[in-house]
Amino acid sequence: MWSNTALAALAYHAVDVTAGFAARALNRSDAIYGRAAALPQQGGSLFFWFELFGINRGDVVGVQFVLPDGTRRPVAESKIDVPVSYIYRSAGLNPEVELRAGKYSAVLTLKRNGETILERSFDIDVK
Repeated sequence: MWSNTALAALAYHAVDVTAGFAARALNRSDAIYGRAAALPQQGGSLFFWFELFGINRGDVVGVQFVLPDGTRRPVAESKIDVPVSYIYRSAGLNPEVELRAGKYSAVLTLKRNGETILERSFDIDVK
């Protein structure tokens, strides 16, 4: 009765994420409700924000930027030390990296008990 595509779309996701990019660090309200600064431009700054749902105490969240030439920046990780159901965080590309035109990615990972349970890449084209 249901196609495989429809069943996959209806699948329960214990962990979910909302994310985006901005030209400056945003507080949660501005990011979630679309009151973001202008999108990143050449020569400016690049920030990645995310809200992660379904996390547990002890989980490890990581963000890694991938530059247009494929260079991967070091992973920034943080351990969730308190019992919460979601977190909001942002990460900025190191200011020493000159923002040039091209496709940038932010790879978000969530590890639980040493196992990667979520890995999702988000992309933006900087003009």
